[in-house]
Amino acid sequence: MKIINVTFISSRSTVQPECICSVKHNPDIDLVVVTPSPNQRGVWTALSGSDVVVIDEAIIRRDGDESLIMLLASNPGARCLVIMESFDENRMLWLITRGARGVIRRSDLRQLLVKAIRRVHEGEVWMPRNLLNSFREMISPHEGCHIGVDSVAANARPRLH
Repeated sequence: MKIINVTFISSRSTVQPECICSVKHNPDIDLVVVTPSPNQRGVWTALSGSDVVVIDEAIIRRDGDESLIMLLASNPGARCLVIMESFDENRMLWLITRGARGVIRRSDLRQLLVKAIRRVHEGEVWMPRNLLNSFREMISPHEGCHIGVDSVAANARPRLH
């Protein structure tokens, strides 16, 4: 059984401690670090050993949208799962097209976090089912549009929930 190394970038107030505990108590998941910022000392080193990075979207907004792009560029092997307070369809599409492998509602963390981490680690894209049509329209060839599946995430299979 392959151990999945997970890093959480979130303040404790935004991710329920019981969610972190549920991740810790899974034999196939190793919690590398929990931090309130990707810029905190030692985090970049921890990220290099992470298979999945779970990051709060509020942190991305606080540090700037380019922080997600920088995080993924500096850790090409890591897959990113973004926790969102509310689902803004345009924002979710933006996150996925910038390299996030999944988005999960904060209200679904207790129920789906471990499952989402496993699926994202396996190379699937984790997104709400109702986002599928918008996603399909975005990646479908339209006249004058050059966005393709390759611009979304290489080798990612959609996983709908």
